[in-house]
Amino acid sequence: MAEMQNILNDGNIIYIRISDLPENESMVFKRWLYNEGQTQPLIDGELDGDCAYPWDYDLWKSNPNASHLR
Repeated sequence: MAEMQNILNDGNIIYIRISDLPENESMVFKRWLYNEGQTQPLIDGELDGDCAYPWDYDLWKSNPNASHLR
Protein backbone atom coordinates (compact mmCIF):
# COMPACT_ATOMS: atom_id res chain seq x y z
CA MET A 1 0.00 0.00 0.00
CA ALA A 2 1.07 3.62 -0.36
CA GLU A 3 3.96 4.56 1.91
CA MET A 4 2.74 4.40 5.50
CA GLN A 5 3.87 7.92 6.39
CA ASN A 6 1.62 9.29 3.63
CA ILE A 7 -1.52 7.46 4.80
CA LEU A 8 -3.87 9.57 6.89
CA ASN A 9 -6.96 8.61 8.87
CA ASP A 10 -9.85 10.83 9.88
CA GLY A 11 -11.22 8.22 12.28
CA ASN A 12 -13.44 6.60 9.66
CA ILE A 13 -11.62 6.74 6.34
CA ILE A 14 -8.00 6.14 5.41
CA TYR A 15 -6.73 8.38 2.64
CA ILE A 16 -3.76 10.13 1.09
CA ARG A 17 -3.38 13.75 0.04
CA ILE A 18 -2.71 14.10 -3.66
CA SER A 19 -0.80 17.32 -2.94
CA ASP A 20 1.65 15.28 -0.80
CA LEU A 21 2.63 13.09 -3.76
CA PRO A 22 5.72 13.88 -5.82
CA GLU A 23 5.01 16.78 -8.16
CA ASN A 24 5.57 14.66 -11.27
CA GLU A 25 2.82 12.26 -10.12
CA SER A 26 0.11 14.40 -8.55
CA MET A 27 -1.54 15.88 -11.65
CA VAL A 28 -1.25 12.67 -13.68
CA PHE A 29 -2.72 10.63 -10.82
CA LYS A 30 -5.56 13.13 -10.39
CA ARG A 31 -6.32 12.93 -14.13
CA TRP A 32 -6.28 9.11 -13.93
CA LEU A 33 -8.77 9.18 -11.04
CA TYR A 34 -11.11 11.33 -13.11
CA ASN A 35 -10.70 9.33 -16.35
CA GLU A 36 -11.21 6.00 -14.59
CA GLY A 37 -14.26 7.27 -12.70
CA GLN A 38 -12.66 6.54 -9.33
CA THR A 39 -14.38 8.00 -6.29
CA GLN A 40 -12.50 10.25 -3.90
CA PRO A 41 -13.22 10.66 -0.21
CA LEU A 42 -14.47 13.99 1.08
CA ILE A 43 -12.66 14.68 4.34
CA ASP A 44 -13.56 17.51 6.72
CA GLY A 45 -10.73 20.02 6.87
CA GLU A 46 -9.16 18.87 3.58
CA LEU A 47 -9.48 20.54 0.18
CA ASP A 48 -12.09 18.97 -2.08
CA GLY A 49 -10.44 16.84 -4.73
CA ASP A 50 -7.12 16.58 -2.85
CA CYS A 51 -7.79 13.22 -1.19
CA ALA A 52 -7.67 9.72 -2.63
CA TYR A 53 -7.83 6.19 -1.36
CA PRO A 54 -4.39 4.64 -0.93
CA TRP A 55 -5.43 1.50 -2.84
CA ASP A 56 -6.27 3.63 -5.89
CA TYR A 57 -2.79 5.13 -5.79
CA ASP A 58 -1.29 1.65 -5.52
CA LEU A 59 -3.38 0.46 -8.46
CA TRP A 60 -2.27 3.44 -10.53
CA LYS A 61 1.40 2.87 -9.66
CA SER A 62 1.26 -0.88 -10.37
CA ASN A 63 -0.47 -0.74 -13.76
CA PRO A 64 2.28 -1.68 -16.24
CA ASN A 65 0.13 -0.68 -19.23
CA ALA A 66 -0.62 2.81 -17.98
CA SER A 67 0.52 5.64 -20.20
CA HIS A 68 1.83 7.59 -17.19
CA LEU A 69 4.55 4.98 -16.63
CA ARG A 70 6.04 5.16 -20.12
